[in-house]
Amino acid sequence: MRRLAPLVAAALSVCGLSATAGPLDADSVGPPAILTAIPDRAFSGFYGALSFGNIDGTLEVPPLSSEFGAGQAFGIVGGYNWQRGGLVYGGEVQVLQSTGTDWSAGAGIEAYDTLFDLRGRAGFASRDVLVYGTLGVSWGVATPSAASSTDTDGLTFGIGLEVNVTDRVFLGADLSHRDLSGGSGAEADVDTLTLRGGLRF
Repeated sequence: MRRLAPLVAAALSVCGLSATAGPLDADSVGPPAILTAIPDRAFSGFYGALSFGNIDGTLEVPPLSSEFGAGQAFGIVGGYNWQRGGLVYGGEVQVLQSTGTDWSAGAGIEAYDTLFDLRGRAGFASRDVLVYGTLGVSWGVATPSAASSTDTDGLTFGIGLEVNVTDRVFLGADLSHRDLSGGSGAEADVDTLTLRGGLRF
């Protein structure tokens, strides 16, 4: 019995200390630290898209001159992006075809048939949203009814927005201006506002 007394006393002592300390408060401990990796390549890699929207502007092929509007533009887009954190940059090719254009000169000018854009893109991404600007060169084919088709080329620039719907699917909008010139004194300002839907690869 005497040998057990010290052991009993030690056990009571430990129990007393535990009771004094009290139970652990879950609120005081706080949640465990969780490191969340923000994807830095949500917009990187190859992509392709279909686009559809409006086209308007002015075209002068002496002696003909006309404003045009209310036309539809549709086409395809392909490109490649690099991403470093929130910075996204790359290049793309866009081919647009126009139809249904309303020309103020009536039968004088029939259509601005085809637009081909080769441009660089740079912008900033936040989560699944990318805002970008573009700068490049553009080629276009104008078709006056009173003469043969006229090739034009020049500078293009614009702004755009893309939103990732899933890891691969995205939607976007693009506003572009083109300042073009060509043979026979042709001068054109061509604006397009298009919506696009595509896939990343």
